[in-house]
Amino acid sequence: MKQSYFIRDSSAEATPRHVIRRVLRLRWRVIAALGFALVVVVGLIGALHYQPISTDAMGSSTNVVSTPDGSQVAQKPDFGVERTWIMPLGKAVLEVVATISNRGPMGVEISNVGAPVSVYFAPLGHTSRLEVRIGKSSSWKRDGAFKPFVLGSHSSERVVVRETFSCDSAPDNTWVISTLPISMNFLGITHQVAVSIEPFGLERPSSC
Repeated sequence: MKQSYFIRDSSAEATPRHVIRRVLRLRWRVIAALGFALVVVVGLIGALHYQPISTDAMGSSTNVVSTPDGSQVAQKPDFGVERTWIMPLGKAVLEVVATISNRGPMGVEISNVGAPVSVYFAPLGHTSRLEVRIGKSSSWKRDGAFKPFVLGSHSSERVVVRETFSCDSAPDNTWVISTLPISMNFLGITHQVAVSIEPFGLERPSSC
């Protein structure tokens, strides 16, 4: 005589306690997923706004303007800033020393160092040559050949920027420069930062 077997559906015998456990497990999974999403969003917002580079004047900062043969150009006294350089009739070489300081808890990449007087010359169509020297290095890196470097947390690096440009005449026109533009990268997000340097003036000649 054949016997028939009936396989019971265990879910049909779920007690209220089992149902409550399943609901609680599902709820904790949802909470965990929402918590993870919140952490990701907060992290992205933090990365978007993380800018630990000091915009104050830190460490050494100086500037000098000379002719291509190394002769320092004249200065104009009592203009309101520490020094005002009188631009020569021919080519001029501006050299600026600045300190980049990372005051944050995480390291960042300095992806570029810009020209201190790019706003001054670029609109006029003048071509200039920018060179940058990092730290104690004796080699100059020309514009376009700059190699990004990592600036660790709570650390500083000295940079020297040298720009060579041609004469541009503008009677009674003096510009004051007080910042050095740099590009900082953190987690693939780039920030443009204006680092404060020792202020100086550039008086353009009346004729070239």
